[in-house]
Amino acid sequence: NNGTWIFDTKLTLDQWNDQAKREENDQFGYSVDIKDDVIIIGAPNHSTDQDGLDPKPAAGAAFVYRYTTDAGGYTGWIPEEKLTGGGQDRVPMDHH
Repeated sequence: NNGTWIFDTKLTLDQWNDQAKREENDQFGYSVDIKDDVIIIGAPNHSTDQDGLDPKPAAGAAFVYRYTTDAGGYTGWIPEEKLTGGGQDRVPMDHH
């Protein structure tokens, strides 16, 4: 739209289920990448894995949202996936 921004949706970890286990100092939004209908938002201080388990301080995570319509008819940025390092690759203070 002629180089102007239009506010659509505020993306927060609150949109994720309890598995995300939002933490106060996650730094959610520290990095953002947008391509077409996908946004990836970094949280370098996030501690839990994909299942909300195995806390490792500041191991880091990235959250993927897709602009789509969900089963309930809501159109907007829908949480799609939580990315973290796995196994031995996920270590404290890695800020993945």
